[in-house]
Amino acid sequence: MTHNDNNTGELTHSQLARKMANHIKYAHMLIARYGHRLMYVEELGWFYWSGTHWKAGERGIRFASKMIEQEMLKARDMPEEGKDDAETKAMLARKQKAITELSRMSTAPNLRGILSVAREQPALIRNADELDAQPHLLNTPNGTLDLRTLEIKDHEPADLLTKITAGNYVADLTVEGSKWDEFLHQVLPGEDVIEYLLQVCGVALMGEVVEQILVILLGRGRNGKGVFALSILNTVGDYGIQLETDLLMKKDTKAHTTGEADLKGARVGISSESESGKYLNESLVKRFTGGNRRRARKLYKDNMEWDPSDSLFLETNHLPQVVGVEAAMWDRLKVIEFPRYFSAEERDPGLANKLKGEADVILTSLVNAYHRYRNAGHLVEPHAVTKRVNKWRREANPVLRFIEERCDQSKASKVLLKELYPKWIDWCAEADEEVRSDKWLTKILDDMGYPSRRTKNGALHAGLTLKE
Repeated sequence: MTHNDNNTGELTHSQLARKMANHIKYAHMLIARYGHRLMYVEELGWFYWSGTHWKAGERGIRFASKMIEQEMLKARDMPEEGKDDAETKAMLARKQKAITELSRMSTAPNLRGILSVAREQPALIRNADELDAQPHLLNTPNGTLDLRTLEIKDHEPADLLTKITAGNYVADLTVEGSKWDEFLHQVLPGEDVIEYLLQVCGVALMGEVVEQILVILLGRGRNGKGVFALSILNTVGDYGIQLETDLLMKKDTKAHTTGEADLKGARVGISSESESGKYLNESLVKRFTGGNRRRARKLYKDNMEWDPSDSLFLETNHLPQVVGVEAAMWDRLKVIEFPRYFSAEERDPGLANKLKGEADVILTSLVNAYHRYRNAGHLVEPHAVTKRVNKWRREANPVLRFIEERCDQSKASKVLLKELYPKWIDWCAEADEEVRSDKWLTKILDDMGYPSRRTKNGALHAGLTLKE
């Protein structure tokens, strides 16, 4: 009994060894035949070459199954007749062995086994960091566009691009007079704002964080901002992502979100604010717009790191609440107002689809705007944008309003907190603002650039004095 058990164990081990050997054999066959159309990224899974770009998906098992089918056809065509009975018998045995082996390999567990071996081979392995790693390349249906030179080349698997736009760049295409051009002039308040927004979107096509800003599309509804955002997303295709609602807002919980991981390789990320009274997640905005290397993961996937390539937009009917007063925060916020309100008679229900049909026009307008930005070397912020941000900043910061109304400012000025704080309490009562503590006031003043130092009479703030 013991002898039989040992033999059974040896047989099982032998079968397992043959099975593994077959997995290895067919894995290398798969790579030889389809390796140019497959790659495996540990953090993301399988990708296959579509002819224009690499697409995520479990196509590996299809290629493995196709290969086994091809080998089965060859096996069934193997000759069966030899020069004599012995050779014929041997040929039939080889044919039957090949068919039996391939039949076993065609099962789902064995196909997965082949792929499990294949994905460990250096020929197929890529790191997530390698994907979409050339910021100047923009993949379009008619070829890969070099944003620096405006040259278009054939799609190349070696570029490791996993995204593609919906629109094409057409150098001699006229944007003026298009439906897109007409739409921009209907919904935005002036040529300078139109040019600014086009350049901001054009800069976003370059896959790196060039301008450390969050662009806020603001309007009360029925004003075109949603159609604008949708048109940009439709045009940039895979390079755009509609982010989770309120992704940029503070939340009560820290539940896992894949929102940040979804930005890997994206160039335009548009979020929306669902309701008024929400607080902007200022630390998140600073991190997202800062250009620093990111680390996140998709659900059920490994962590990955990458250099950010996206520009962020917030579409909202209401400006969010901002607590911070630092210039470093406010310098990032750019508000584009959509001032029009289109009545039911003025609205065109088919406008979004019409603009979707002008994807080439829209992409061309953005690429051209990017080159105008590139030639100028910087964005020219319209007065309307600066004015609206300053108004928001003043509304968001009661201390700023208090200083404007009750204090004088100069480098030589200084004021004791114990003299300033009673005036702050009086002002809050008149302005119907919440009275915060003297410690809070000191911190805000420090953040605003009125530094404090300890004296025998208490904290002394530089740069301010009370009005007479």
